Amino acid sequence: MRPSRKIYLLRVVYSDRLDADSLAQNIMLAPVIDEQAVHVAPGFTSGWTVRYGLSGSGQIFGTKAEAESHARQLARRHHTRLYIHREDGTVETRHSYA
Repeated sequence: MRPSRKIYLLRVVYSDRLDADSLAQNIMLAPVIDEQAVHVAPGFTSGWTVRYGLSGSGQIFGTKAEAESHARQLARRHHTRLYIHREDGTVETRHSYA
């Protein structure tokens, strides 16, 4: 199994004071993409989609419970993280099977 790689985004938050201390406090380095994670998210038209990694395609399920069940098996098999999203797309829960 290859190790999980993360892509990082450098984000700078604007500050009125541009001295070194305030700038350093406002720079955040945060992972934004987890290449091997499994996601359960609402489908584009209906149902729930399970996606693995950075692939654009996913499997569609009729209910969120069915999608979660499949996603847990997939995450366990690949020893990775599972993100379950709400209907609005925000992350509801996170699980790690790493």
